[in-house]
Amino acid sequence: KLISKNMSNVSEIDVVIPVPETSRISALHLAKVLDLPYEEGLTKNRYIGRTFIMSGKRSRAATVRRKLSPVISVLKGKNVIIV
Repeated sequence: KLISKNMSNVSEIDVVIPVPETSRISALHLAKVLDLPYEEGLTKNRYIGRTFIMSGKRSRAATVRRKLSPVISVLKGKNVIIV
């Protein structure tokens, strides 16, 4: 309830998506509280290692782009909350 009281533009949000794998439970709960649909909008490449421990901002950013891929059919033309 506290979340929905503090969010003035909930009506503008189309979907709630998690960042795989860590935030699924939180995203599901948020979608339920806000009465919004929940979708898997990012897919994770399981063969890419831990990016947060990589040295160098450029190499880390490039690896993150390969690690997480958007699901275009879920995201295209929608206002999204990423948890």
